[in-house]
Amino acid sequence: MLYLLFPKGNIEDFLSSQGDHANLSINYLQNMILYHPKNIDLKMILMEKYTQTGQNQEALAINQALIANTQNKKLLTQLRKVEYLLEKALYFEKPNTQKLIKLKKRLLDYYEYSQENRDYLFFFAESSNIDYGYLKYDALVHYMEEHPEVVDYGLEKMAFDLANKLNYQEASLTYLEKLIKYPELNKELSEYLVYSLFERNQFTKARKITTKLFLQSQTDDERTKFFHLALYTLAQDKTKTPTDISKLIQDYANLKDLLAPDIVIILNTLIELGKSKEAATFAINMFYSNPESFDETGIDMAIQSLLWNAKLEHARAFSFFAEGKFEKQKYLDKTIQISTWLGENDAVTALNEQGYYKYNSKIYEMYFLNNKDLDANYKLLGEIYKKKVRQKAYKFIENMAMYYEHTGEIPKAEAYFTKLYQTSKQKTAAYHAIAFSYKNSHFEKGLKLYKAYQSKYGIDPILQDLSIKRLLALKRFDEAYALTKATEKKNFLNNKQRFTDLAWLEKDYVYLYQKFWDFEAKNQLNATNYEHFLLLEKSLNYSNKIEYLYQQAWKKTHNGYYLSSLMYKLLEKKKFDEFQRKLNGLTQKENTVLEHNIEFQTLLAQYYIQQSNISLALKSYEKIFKLAPNKISSHQSYLWLLLDNQAKNPKLSKKLRLHLKHLKRNPKLREQLGMVAVVAAMSSQKYSLAKKWISKLLEKNPHHQEYISLNNDIETMERNKRYETHNKMLHPQHLKRQININKKHLGLALNVTETDFSYQWKLYQNIKSKIMLKHYEYKNAKGISAEQTAFEIALKNSNQSFLWDFSLTQTEAKKDFTSASLNLGYRTHNFNVSLDTKYQNKTTLTPKLEQNALENALALNVQAYINQRTSFSFTAQKSEFETLHGLNAGEAKRVQLNANYILRSGYPDITFNSYLNHNQFSKNISQDFSEFGLASSVGTARQQTLNSSWKPFGTVALAINDDKNLGGSLTLGVSKMLTGDDSLDVLLDYYNGIGVISEPIYGLNVKYRF
Repeated sequence: MLYLLFPKGNIEDFLSSQGDHANLSINYLQNMILYHPKNIDLKMILMEKYTQTGQNQEALAINQALIANTQNKKLLTQLRKVEYLLEKALYFEKPNTQKLIKLKKRLLDYYEYSQENRDYLFFFAESSNIDYGYLKYDALVHYMEEHPEVVDYGLEKMAFDLANKLNYQEASLTYLEKLIKYPELNKELSEYLVYSLFERNQFTKARKITTKLFLQSQTDDERTKFFHLALYTLAQDKTKTPTDISKLIQDYANLKDLLAPDIVIILNTLIELGKSKEAATFAINMFYSNPESFDETGIDMAIQSLLWNAKLEHARAFSFFAEGKFEKQKYLDKTIQISTWLGENDAVTALNEQGYYKYNSKIYEMYFLNNKDLDANYKLLGEIYKKKVRQKAYKFIENMAMYYEHTGEIPKAEAYFTKLYQTSKQKTAAYHAIAFSYKNSHFEKGLKLYKAYQSKYGIDPILQDLSIKRLLALKRFDEAYALTKATEKKNFLNNKQRFTDLAWLEKDYVYLYQKFWDFEAKNQLNATNYEHFLLLEKSLNYSNKIEYLYQQAWKKTHNGYYLSSLMYKLLEKKKFDEFQRKLNGLTQKENTVLEHNIEFQTLLAQYYIQQSNISLALKSYEKIFKLAPNKISSHQSYLWLLLDNQAKNPKLSKKLRLHLKHLKRNPKLREQLGMVAVVAAMSSQKYSLAKKWISKLLEKNPHHQEYISLNNDIETMERNKRYETHNKMLHPQHLKRQININKKHLGLALNVTETDFSYQWKLYQNIKSKIMLKHYEYKNAKGISAEQTAFEIALKNSNQSFLWDFSLTQTEAKKDFTSASLNLGYRTHNFNVSLDTKYQNKTTLTPKLEQNALENALALNVQAYINQRTSFSFTAQKSEFETLHGLNAGEAKRVQLNANYILRSGYPDITFNSYLNHNQFSKNISQDFSEFGLASSVGTARQQTLNSSWKPFGTVALAINDDKNLGGSLTLGVSKMLTGDDSLDVLLDYYNGIGVISEPIYGLNVKYRF
C-alpha cells in the first residue's frame, strides 16, 4: 500500500536512505518485488541492500537474474560490473583457485562488453588486484593511448614488463625501444634490446641504439662494450655507407686512446662478420698513425685481412714491422712469402740472408742452396758450401768449384782443392785440383796430378782433353798425340782441328782417315762425326766417295744440309731425272724435316726455276722467307725471278709490288740487296722510289758505273712520268667520286647545309654518266627546320663540237617533286653558243624561294673570243617560279653583258671580269634593278686541276646598282692532292649587297674528289 500511495521516486529515495533499518528495507523490498516482479529499480535497490548487509550471494543471484532478463545495453554494462564486484567480494571471503578463474572471467566479460566509454584505469587496477596479467597489459596499453600526456618511464616500463611476462615478444621489443629514450633505463635492458634486435636481424635499428648507447657511455668499460656492439651492428647493417665504419671507429678513437685490445676487438669483429675489406682499411690507417698500438694478435689479424684483400705491400709492412718489434721468425717468413708474391727477388734474397744469420734456420740455408744464384749471393753461398764440405757432405765439392769459377779466385781454388784431396781422398777433389792447376798455369803440377788420377780412376775425357791442350802448349806433341790415341772412341772425334793438326805434326793422316772409316763401318758416326769425316775427305782430296758420305750422313742424321749438298751436285751436273727420283723417294717424315730447311728450299726453288715451274718456285720462296726473312741471297734471287718472268706471267707484277712494299718497310735489308731492288722499283714504274734508293747506293759508292747508268735511266723515265702526270692534272675528270659539303648563312632569313655524293663513269665512247645523292637541311630565323633529299642521274658528252648534258632528279620534300634539265651547246675555235632549260629545278635566287619554290627557266648564252686572253659574252634568261604545291611564286628576267681578260695564264693565273646586267622581278620577289660589277681572280684555274702541293686561290669583286648601293664579295680557297690523285678543295665565300639579297651572305664549302 505504501508503494501505491507514495510517489514512486519518493519511495525509492526513502528505501535507499534507511541505512539503520536495512533488514526492514530488505523485507519491504522483497514484498514489493512480489507485487512488481518487473520493477528493475526495486531489484537494484534490494541488491544494494543485500550488499550493505553482507548478503553477497543473494545480491549476486538478483544480479544474474537481471542480466539474463535485461536487454538494455547501459543497464547490462552496470550489471556486469556489479556482478564482477560481487564475485570479487565472495572470492576474498574464501579464496580458491576456481573462484579466481571465475572472477577473472567475470572481469574479462565486463571488459569485453563495455567497449564504449571503457574505464581503463578501473580495469588496470582490478586486473592488478587479482593478478590478471593479460587484462592488466591490455588496459594499460589502451589507457596510455587515450592519455598520452601521462605516459612516462614508469608506465612504459610497466608495459614492457607485462609484455615480456606474457611472452609478447614483438610488443615487449617495441616498448623496450621506446624506453631507450629515458635516461632511467638501465644498461641490462639496453643490452637485452640490442640482442633482441640481433635475433630478428634488425640491424639498422640496433645500429642506431648501440651507437647512441656508445656515445652516451660514461665509463671506459661501458664505452668499449657498446662500441663493440655498435661496430657489430654497423657491419651487419645493409644501409650503411662506405664511410660509416671508419667514422664510428674514429668516434671511438676520439673518446679514448685505442690500445692493443681495442684494435683486436675491432679487427676480430670485422673479420668474423666477413668485412675483411673494412678490417684492412682500419688496420692500414691505424698502423701508419700509431703502429706501436698493435700487439701480436692484432698484427696477425691485420696481415690476414690485408692478404685477403690483396694489399700485399701493406701486409709486408706489417710483417716487417712485427719482425723488428717481436723478433720472431714467423714474421720474417711471412715477409719473405709476401715479397715472393710481389716478385721482388732482391728483397727475398736479402730477407733470407737476414734469417740465415739471425735465426740460424735450415730453411734459409735451403733457399740459397736451391737458388744457387752466385751472381747475387756468392759470398754467402761460398760460406755455406764450405761448411757443408767440412761436414763431409762431399756432393758440395762441385758447388765449391762453381763458387771459385765465379769469383775468379783461381790460386785459392787450386790450394783449396789440393788440400781437400789430401785430407778427404775424394775423386772430385782430385779432379778440381787438376783443373784449377791448369787454370792457374801450373801445367807441370796438373799433368803430374792427372797422371796419378789416370792410374787410379782411369781416363777422364775432360781432363784428358785439358791435358792434351797443355801438352800442346808445352810443345810436347808426342805426349799429346799419345793421349789423343788413348781417348775413348766417342771423344776421339770431338776436336777435328786438333786431331788434324796432330796428325800433320806426326804425319799420321792415314791413321785418322782410316779411323773414320772404321767407325763408319761399325755405324758409330754421329752428325758431328760425319761433318768432320767430310771435311777430312775434302782435305785429303779423296772426293770420289763424297756423294756416298753425303748420302750416309743424310740417312744417319736426317740433317737437310747433307741431302742439299748431294742434290746440288746433281743439279750442277744437270741430272734432273735423278734429282726428281731423289725428291720422289723422300718419306713423309723426311719431307717434314726438309720443310724447315732453308738450304733445301733454296735448292728446290732453283730446280723449279730451271724447270720453268714458276708457281712451285714461288711456294719455295714463301717457305724460305718464313725460315729466314732477311737472307740477302734469297731476296735477290726472288726479285730476279719476278723480273725475268713477269712479262710471261702478269700476276707476278702484283707480287713484285708487294715485295717492294716490304723493302720500303725494311730499309736496311733493301740497301743490302743493292741494284736489284732499284731495278724492281723501275720495273713497277715507281721512279721516285727507284730514284731514292739509287741515291742511297750512290752516297756509299759514288763512282760505281752501273749505279750511275741506272740513275740516268731513272731520271729520263721520271721526266716522261712528270709529263704524263702534268697532262692528267690538267684534265682531272678521271676522278670518279666526289663528296661535297656546303654550309651557307643567307642573312637572318635562312641557314642552309647541303651535302652530296656523286659517282661518274664512262658509259660509251665520249658519253659519261653520273649519279648523285644530295641532302639539304634548312633552318629559318624562327628556328624551324626542314630537310630535302634528292637523287639525280645525269648524262653528258664531251670532246665534241656539239655538246649536251641531261639530268633527271627525284626529290623528297614536304611534297615530293621531279626535276629535269637539258643543256645544248655548240662550239668552234672562237665562238660558243648554248641553250639551257630547267624544269622544276631548285633555285637559290632568294632564301624564301630556295626553301619553298621550284624554277622553270630558259637561258641563252653567246660567247666570243677576240684572242687568247680576251672574250665577251651575252646572257638572256627568263625564269618562272612555283611553290612545292604548284602555286605561282613569281617570275624573273635577266640580261647580262660580260667582259673577261686573262692577265696571266700560268699559276698563279690572274683574270679580270666586268659585267652589266638588268633584272626584272615580280613584286612579291624583289624590285627591278640594274647592276655593274668588277672582279679579279687569282689562281682559280687550280681549283679545277690536281695539285701536288697546297694551291691557294681567290676572287674579289665590287658592284653598284642603280640605287647607288655598293656591294662586294670575297672568295678564298685552297686545293691539294692528298694521297695518290685524291684531291681536297676548301672554299670560303662572303657576299654583301650583290644581287637580290641585301643582307650579308657567307658560307663554307669542302669538296673531296677521289
